[in-house]
Amino acid sequence: MVDTMSEIRTSSTRIADITGIIEGIAFQTKIRARRAKPCPASL
Repeated sequence: MVDTMSEIRTSSTRIADITGIIEGIAFQTKIRARRAKPCPASL
């Protein structure tokens, strides 16, 4: 029982870490997309 709870805790931590990485990539992608968007003054 204790081993199972420990495994769940470890898995939850890994999932949270991966989610954080994905959120970071999404944020960077959003920033880059905004920078790449031409502004009306340059057209």
